[in-house]
Amino acid sequence: MAGFILLSLPLPWLLGALTGCLVAALLGAPMAHPPRPLAEFLRSGMGLIIGSGFSPHILDLLTPYAISLSVLTPYVALLAAIGAWHYRRFGGMNALTAWIAAIPGGMTEMTLMGRDLGANLTQVALAHLMRILMLAFGLSFVYQWLLGIDLSRPDALGGVDIGKLSARNWGEMLALAVLGWQGAARLRLPGASVLGPMLLTATAQISGLTQIHLPWQVTGVAQWGVGVTIGCAFIGVTWRQVAHAARVTGVLMAGYGVLTAGFAWSVARLIGFSPWEALLALAPGGQAEMCIIAATAGLSVAYVGAHHLTRIFLIFTIAPIWLARQQRTALR
Repeated sequence: MAGFILLSLPLPWLLGALTGCLVAALLGAPMAHPPRPLAEFLRSGMGLIIGSGFSPHILDLLTPYAISLSVLTPYVALLAAIGAWHYRRFGGMNALTAWIAAIPGGMTEMTLMGRDLGANLTQVALAHLMRILMLAFGLSFVYQWLLGIDLSRPDALGGVDIGKLSARNWGEMLALAVLGWQGAARLRLPGASVLGPMLLTATAQISGLTQIHLPWQVTGVAQWGVGVTIGCAFIGVTWRQVAHAARVTGVLMAGYGVLTAGFAWSVARLIGFSPWEALLALAPGGQAEMCIIAATAGLSVAYVGAHHLTRIFLIFTIAPIWLARQQRTALR
């Protein structure tokens, strides 16, 4: 992380921590995955960051939001179809594994779905890891270098001075994080530790019940937690496996980039929003990573977050039905 700060590279808390853990894992350093409860608690901070980007003003934007969100179903279906063909043709995957690797859902949830359906878990996990990794790095550098937006400051997401937070402020943040996380987990929602706090915080913000302002130390630690979790996912993975996954997924991400840019430009022209906001909203990356880029760049986190939330619900509503069909076909 310190290296990212010294070199003024984007998102040092997130990408710096991710890079350090990734390199250490691939070099075989003695390390272990962070305890799951701690990792999930830190991820709940990401839900607070995304949810705090909502406000009552969003109610005035329901029509453009609805138009933009209506594009998601055909867009995600097209991405999945292209990705499945690509992974089967060039990644050496069977049909079922290729579909699970190509559907842009959460890495953990898609891997668990692959386990239940009998897919190749190593191929599925690496495909999703590389997708999330490449889009987080690629788009961060695009926004910093092409747009000239400084994403490198450690305090870029600072809202208030941490010393000025009252006991009530801390209580509100803790309650929204823990209650949202545990409530979503009980409902078995995908990505509960992020999704639950995001939904609860967004609801509280839109209704005017509270206005959360997070200090940069809190947003930084939340990003660090996500970066460490992704980086540690490479523990036990070999350089050869990573090189193969990077080569195959890299070509696919280049194609996705062209397709996503075309959709984003068209949607932005249609509803009058910034194409840079639309690009982050439609990019098939991790919800947390795309929203962090939006928040740090001063773009609408609510718009970006709403699209990723909808994408997740679409995928976990439709994907199990489609994948079960693919499994039956494979068993014939």
